[in-house]
Amino acid sequence: MKTVIERELCNQGTTIYRLCQLIGFNRTNTYGVVRGYSRATLPMRTKIADALGVAVDDLFDSQGVALKI
Repeated sequence: MKTVIERELCNQGTTIYRLCQLIGFNRTNTYGVVRGYSRATLPMRTKIADALGVAVDDLFDSQGVALKI
C-alpha cells in the first residue's frame, strides 16, 4: 500500500532519493519514513512537508508515521 508521500513524489515527478538530497537526511531513514515503515521526527516531518509543499498533517499521523492511501 502506498503512502501519501509516495503519491506526492509521483505527482511532482521526483524520487525518494531526490527528497533525501533536499531535506538532508540519510537515504535509509528517509526510505523507511516515506514507505511508512518508520516514524519521522518532528524536524524531519517539517522538512519533508516543506520540500513537497504540503501540510505536515496531510502527510503524517500524530505518531509521525506516513499516512497510507
